[in-house]
Amino acid sequence: MCYVTWQIEASFGADIQFASIQEFDHYINGVARGTRLPPSSQQFLQGKPVFARILFMPEQDEMNRFGVFQCKFVKKNVETRIVTLKLPPSNLVELDAISPYNVVNLGDEVELEINVTQKLELPVRWMHDGKEVPEWDGLLNVELKDVQLKDAGIYECFYEGRRGEGVHALMRLIVRSCPEDLYGENCDTECPPCYNGGICHHKWGVCVCPAGFAGANCEIPCGGNHFGAECNKFCSPPQNNSNTDELCALHLFCKPDPYGCSCASGFKGSKCMEHCEPGWYGADCKQPCHCAYGSSNCNRITGACDGGCARGWRGHSCQIEDADSKHLHQTTTMSLLQQACYVK
Repeated sequence: MCYVTWQIEASFGADIQFASIQEFDHYINGVARGTRLPPSSQQFLQGKPVFARILFMPEQDEMNRFGVFQCKFVKKNVETRIVTLKLPPSNLVELDAISPYNVVNLGDEVELEINVTQKLELPVRWMHDGKEVPEWDGLLNVELKDVQLKDAGIYECFYEGRRGEGVHALMRLIVRSCPEDLYGENCDTECPPCYNGGICHHKWGVCVCPAGFAGANCEIPCGGNHFGAECNKFCSPPQNNSNTDELCALHLFCKPDPYGCSCASGFKGSKCMEHCEPGWYGADCKQPCHCAYGSSNCNRITGACDGGCARGWRGHSCQIEDADSKHLHQTTTMSLLQQACYVK
């Protein structure tokens, strides 16, 4: 398993801690910093028996902690890498990505959008995996049509001469190597249904589930303060009289590609502190509720409806259409894809 615990922002005055069963790498699109970790970082083991390797980055490293981090592990000769972005603190960021993590299918369209948080009289520049993209100079919104595998990677948007300050926008674009709802070497096999925001793996055809949902089809909600393939992991140790629905706030969960990263179920926003609006639930609040008696009866974490599902819907989260002819995917999901990398 690979997981991470840290504050979402690379803020001053706070220590940061990561955990993985293997080494961490730190890089800005593979060029600027290479695989070197911040100079004051330390690594040590956690747990008895040992279940994780800790990477500790103290506050004196300041903005050296900004960038792209990855943890990796190998199981049965299959290497899995989980990538996450360490973004600048909101009080210092100059250009901010509307959506830092983007997942698309082969041939899709995607828009990379930038929010100006500090307006400077400097030209705006773009980079993709460390290479300048001069045709995007001055743009704050970029549209990619007919996305191909070469378009995947790390995108940066910054003011000219300010890239080294580490206060600019970072985005990761993940491209499934097959068109929508297809997987396999030749992309000729239909994906199983992946509910509650789960994504079909383009190679193996298993569902990579959002944190907070389990099952071969991501059809089982874990409930507040729970995640993992068996729903047996906690965001925070439960306290007496504590509201368990709030204990996964400030946690960013990163899973194997093609999922990427998202807030815990029931939360959204750059800090993963905002509750879902009525009528929405799940990771990043992207799933619509289907309740018989209106959105106010929808649980923002699980999608469960007081009073039952709306006509035509069923399941724990009312996400399965009765008219759907597909059966729940019974293939055992590979355990390495059900493990999470999470951020606090």
